[in-house]
Amino acid sequence: MSPRKGGQENRRGAKALCLILVFCLTLPLFACAAPAQDPEDYAFGEEFQGFPEGHPPVGIYLQVSGAGAYMEGRETMLPPDAPALVDIIYLAFARFDGEEILFPDVPAELREYQKAGVSLILSFSANAGDSSARLREIARDPDRTRDFAEKLAEGAKAAGLDGIDLDWEAIPGGASPDPAGMNALTAALRQAGGEDFLLSCAVPCSPWGLGTDRYDFPALAETVDYFNLMSYDLGKENRATHLAPLWSSKEDGGWELGAAAGAGTLLKAGVKPSQILLGCAAYGRAYRCEEDAVPGAAGHPVKLDLPGAYDSGVVQGKGLEALLADPAWTEKSERNDRGFVASYLTNGKLFVSYDSTASYREKYDFACRAGCGLMLWSLTQDTGDRFLSVLREKNNA
Repeated sequence: MSPRKGGQENRRGAKALCLILVFCLTLPLFACAAPAQDPEDYAFGEEFQGFPEGHPPVGIYLQVSGAGAYMEGRETMLPPDAPALVDIIYLAFARFDGEEILFPDVPAELREYQKAGVSLILSFSANAGDSSARLREIARDPDRTRDFAEKLAEGAKAAGLDGIDLDWEAIPGGASPDPAGMNALTAALRQAGGEDFLLSCAVPCSPWGLGTDRYDFPALAETVDYFNLMSYDLGKENRATHLAPLWSSKEDGGWELGAAAGAGTLLKAGVKPSQILLGCAAYGRAYRCEEDAVPGAAGHPVKLDLPGAYDSGVVQGKGLEALLADPAWTEKSERNDRGFVASYLTNGKLFVSYDSTASYREKYDFACRAGCGLMLWSLTQDTGDRFLSVLREKNNA
């Protein structure tokens, strides 16, 4: 079943895509409200029984510009068996400069995957202050919303793409999405694209990021095929904390940040499991700790002396692979009473949180139990091909 057809069934509910795991997390949907901590608040129903395709739906983001490090030593962006591993390729990004939509070039190689059944989706980004504020203004005017959606959808179709991914993120200073604007824009995109046009939204994972002051999930769930849960960038600035936990760490200050908690918030809001793609990260974040480098230790982000490392502590690509190959670094993991939390690397005083191969396996298994899917940000940061290797391993199991 194609992602587009599956998405239509998710929205309409006319035919069940799959048997659904029903579970609720008592994370409130009010902005900045801390969730309850009692493990009994996680009430699981029957385990999901399996996907018609034999594996959870998988989407990967490809950054078509700035992929030089990833392409070193490669002839193609993806391996020949990619259509058996991946259902959706998100082409990042089309951007909005406040006046015009700037469309990226589509690598010719991707057309071959599309012919093999992979959906090519244009990811539209409005996550800079000015563009987000302009988009919010547009979304308040029905005529401008319709015109903008038609231009975006027509541009995607003219490029031979199968849909739109809306990456409209919260921006400091009041330019974040608002429920009415997001509803209007997604409805206009659905109208402009048609029922066979795949439509997804990138959404935050924190309880405040998923608040009702930003999203009307019951309405969006009727329009949007997939919610790409950005269950990464969840670490703090003053403590060594996990970048992309599955279950929540006891050291996260009581906020219960993690992919499972974010998915629970969406489920409680009326989103179906089959509409959720859990986010996986292909990068890490480094902290220098004041004492031993363990989860929760006081510290601050630090730029490592490695390629692909930044002042924010982010380390990606060949830099992360260098750490994994260095015997001075030890891989460790944290678990809680619900299961796997996250992996991290340490050499004593430095702490690097990242999605390890073990993390990818755990998230894949969770998706299979829960009836949801996976997405990766981004394949062009995964120079070691760890994510695709896990998909291949799981598909062949």
